[in-house]
Amino acid sequence: MEDSCLLFLLVITSLMCVNQGSCEGGKGVTCESYHPEEGILNGNETCDTAEYSCFVLWKDDVNERNETFYIVLKKGCFQVSVNEAFRDCKDDCIQNPNYDAFRSHNVSGFCCCNIHMCNRNFTPVYYTESTTTTATTDMSTASAGDRSDRVAIVVACVMFVVLAVCMTVGVIYAYKSKCFKSKYAAADPEEKEPPGPELDISGLHFEQMVGQGRYGSVWRCYLKGEVVAVKVFPPGHRGTWESEREVYEGQLSHPSILRFYFATQRQQSYGPEYLLVTEYHSKGSLLQYLKCNTVTWQEMCSLGHSLSSGLAYLHNDDNNEGKPCFVHRDISSKNILVSPNITCILSDFGFAMKMPEIGATKGSDDIITEVGTLRYMAPEVLDGAVNLRECEASLKEIDVYAMSIVLWEVGMRWSDIYGNEPVPDFRPPFEAELGSSITSEDIQDYVARQKKRPGFPDVWKHNHPGLRTLKETIEDCWDQDGDARLSALCVKERFSELLKDYPEGLVVSSSGNPVQKILQNYPTSHSQSLSSVNGPVSNAPPIIATYPWVDKSSSNSMTMTTV
Repeated sequence: MEDSCLLFLLVITSLMCVNQGSCEGGKGVTCESYHPEEGILNGNETCDTAEYSCFVLWKDDVNERNETFYIVLKKGCFQVSVNEAFRDCKDDCIQNPNYDAFRSHNVSGFCCCNIHMCNRNFTPVYYTESTTTTATTDMSTASAGDRSDRVAIVVACVMFVVLAVCMTVGVIYAYKSKCFKSKYAAADPEEKEPPGPELDISGLHFEQMVGQGRYGSVWRCYLKGEVVAVKVFPPGHRGTWESEREVYEGQLSHPSILRFYFATQRQQSYGPEYLLVTEYHSKGSLLQYLKCNTVTWQEMCSLGHSLSSGLAYLHNDDNNEGKPCFVHRDISSKNILVSPNITCILSDFGFAMKMPEIGATKGSDDIITEVGTLRYMAPEVLDGAVNLRECEASLKEIDVYAMSIVLWEVGMRWSDIYGNEPVPDFRPPFEAELGSSITSEDIQDYVARQKKRPGFPDVWKHNHPGLRTLKETIEDCWDQDGDARLSALCVKERFSELLKDYPEGLVVSSSGNPVQKILQNYPTSHSQSLSSVNGPVSNAPPIIATYPWVDKSSSNSMTMTTV
């Protein structure tokens, strides 16, 4: 039908040309013209050029005697297009099977010829089955050619879109490449030469394995009579070993950073092992310590102060000239050690990164990697929405978020606030809310989308200024907006103030837990007169003097306000 429409347009154009007189004097043939819709019933027209031919378009009909007769629909000039060169016209107007596309319920036949007035008479042809099949095949071939052209155009458009998308992704990848370098991909031991000659470790004696991690094991060893810790990396994790060694050798010297002795390697039957030799801490990780021990107010503040102090030093929050800035990227209670003095020691720097100096550029092979321990991941890490324009600031904020979860873990083991009551057993972050086995989808939905955090027990809801400062510090560190989080240096200063303002802790009486007593005496309200429950007002002063969160606004009564 597309071909027939094209032919009709050509015929109409030719007729318009004749009517306007623009074809007079042409060199084409003269054809009999019949266009009833224009009032031309028996006329002549001269075609534009020699490329035109005469045509007849008719339909079949049957009379009352069952005889077939033909009704002419149109006559005039007709041009065969370049793509239809196989449809040639003869001297006589005889129906051509190549024009079967004209057959429809209104058109029965078509013929064309190329001599003067050759379309005055025409000859219909009744095709045999084989002829019809041949004509259909020819038409199918032509249609297939047209479809092939269309398919080629569509494929070209699709390829262009795919190329544009690939180029866009390439540009984005190149932009990210300028910011970060993957620090944890396992390196092929054959890719690089050894960093130097192997140190003499003949005096290193392995005694007992004390820990097992994702990328190696930790052993308690003796080196020349001194107890040391040796972290052993298997052959497939040389890259992690080199990353951690780079951090330890980065001019770090702080009481809250694990002391590093040296790095070396040793040959085994299955390949080289890579060793990091550091100081040994018998109390183990903070995770192990909290599972087996509770902490006092002084110990809790000391752990928080030392942790934030070490992280502030690592981040170079003081902007010390000549000292590089590092980000840890995997802070968790498992990766923090406890010293004999109950302070935090930052360790496990396998994912740590050294930030470039201002104005320096990173190599083209640098990429961003989102790493860490699932329960300690910041919402922007879980959502894959880390701000790439501020690489250093963003990664520091991620470290601070993870630190807030560790501070929460320590706070949950604070025994003073419970008085003589038992302290609840240690539970990992989000276990109470999401269960013991959580998936990345669970934590992403809870932390990033619902914007929720681990809960505080009811005994933390009292309006004591020290307790309020501690809770606000933790909450400020895990703010949904990374820009709104405190710096590690600010957290360090807050813990310094807590230790200075409350050196003896929030509870200075051994007669029991005041928070629990007040909750037992006033279970139905946040504020209630003491005289209505405990008798005469004269009994109140000793309690008021002992517990500073009690409101002493009146000499006849006392109230307690909860947050």
